[in-house]
Amino acid sequence: MKKKIAIFVPEYRTAQAREGGLSSVADFVVESISAFTDYEWTIVSPRMAYKAEESQRLLAPRTWGRGVQSRQAIVSGKAVVYVGSHLAEFEQVRFMPRKALTSVLEDFDAIVAVAGTPASFVALERVTTPVLGQVATTLTMERRESLSKGRLLRRLYRRANLALSKPLDKRGVKVPSALLVENAWMQSWCEALRKSDVQIAVPGVDTDYFTPADESQPRPGIILSTGRLNDPRKNHKLLVDAYTHAVNVHGVRQKLVIAGLGELEEGAAKSIAESGIQERITVLRNVSRDDLRDLYRSADFFALSSSEEGLGIVLMEAMACGLPFISTATEGAKSIVAISDQGEVVELDSNSTLNFADSLARYAKASPETLAAKGAKCRQAAQRLFSIHNTGKTFLEEISRLLELESAGSEGQGA
Repeated sequence: MKKKIAIFVPEYRTAQAREGGLSSVADFVVESISAFTDYEWTIVSPRMAYKAEESQRLLAPRTWGRGVQSRQAIVSGKAVVYVGSHLAEFEQVRFMPRKALTSVLEDFDAIVAVAGTPASFVALERVTTPVLGQVATTLTMERRESLSKGRLLRRLYRRANLALSKPLDKRGVKVPSALLVENAWMQSWCEALRKSDVQIAVPGVDTDYFTPADESQPRPGIILSTGRLNDPRKNHKLLVDAYTHAVNVHGVRQKLVIAGLGELEEGAAKSIAESGIQERITVLRNVSRDDLRDLYRSADFFALSSSEEGLGIVLMEAMACGLPFISTATEGAKSIVAISDQGEVVELDSNSTLNFADSLARYAKASPETLAAKGAKCRQAAQRLFSIHNTGKTFLEEISRLLELESAGSEGQGA
C-alpha cells in the first residue's frame, strides 16, 4: 500500500493568505514528492483567517451549533482539505489543536508541516503521526515591522496579540519529530529550545520553469521587485524612496516595476504619489505565475527591500531566471548570498535608503555585459544549489526517516 503524506500548511492559497511564501514551499514539497516518490499526498490547511467560513465564530451565532468544519477543494490542480478553528476571533485559539484537524491528520503515515513560525505547530500537539516541521522565522521577527504601522489602537491591538501569541513559538518548536529551518539565525534559536539538532534545508524552485530569457530579445530597461504588496514586511516604501533618490541624484534611467498580490501598502503608495516620478514606477497587482516569469526575464536586475525574510524564494526565482540581485540584509537574504556567493545585501539601519539607492545606481549603470555575466553566475548557482532536484533530497530523506519511525512504532504496537 502506498504511503500517505499530509502537507500541513496554514491558509494554502486562500484569498486571505498573507503567507504566499508558505504556499510556494508547500508546492515545492508536493513537486518533490511527486517527482521522486510514489507516495500519495494531500494538502491539509488549517484556516487562520478570523472570518474563515470553516471556523466557529463567537460573533456569528449560526456557527455555534455546527462547530468546526472541514472542506475539500481542488486548488491549482492540488487536493486540499481546509479545516477551521474554534472562536476564530481570537488569534491564540486559531493556533490550538482541534479535533476536526487531528482527525484528518491521523489518517496519514507522515506529516510535512510548513509554517511561517513555530506557533503553527501547536495545532499538531495531539497528532500521533510523525511530523517533519519546516519553519521560516518567529512571530517576534515576523511582526516587528507591523507593530509601528497604523493608528494607535491598531498598534496596541497588535502588540497585545503578539504578547499573547509569542509564547506559542517556544511551545510549538518542540512538536515536530524533526525540524528544518532556512537560515543560521533560526537554527540557533530553535536548537536552544529543542536541545536537539536542527537542520538547515533551503526549499527549492523549479529551474526548468524559471529560466533566463533569450538573450537576443531586447530588454525594456526595468528594475524589478516582487512580493506581496500589502505586507508591511516587504517594506516597499524603502524601495520606492531609494529608487526616487537613485533617479534624482544618480540619474538612474531604468523604470521600476513592483509586482505582487493584493493592494500596495499605504506607506509605499504615498511615497509613489509624492515622488514626482510617478510615471516611472509601475505597480502590477495579482500577476499570474507565467506573467511573473516573463517579468523576471525582462528585467535588468532584481531588488528586494524586505525588513524580514526567513528565506526569500523570490530571490531564488530571480536567480533561476538569470537576474543579478540586491537585497536588504534579512536573515534569509544573507543565507542565500552566503550559500551561493552571489548577489549583494544592504544593511538595515538608519542609512538603508541612501545605501540601497547607491546599490541601485551601481547596478543600473553597469554595462549589459557585466549584468549578463552576473546573471549567468546566478543562474548556475540556482541550478546547482536551489533546484528542486537537489534541495528536495533533504526533505525526502527526512520523510523516509519519519516513515521508518512510523513503521517501527506500528510494529511495536502490534507486538
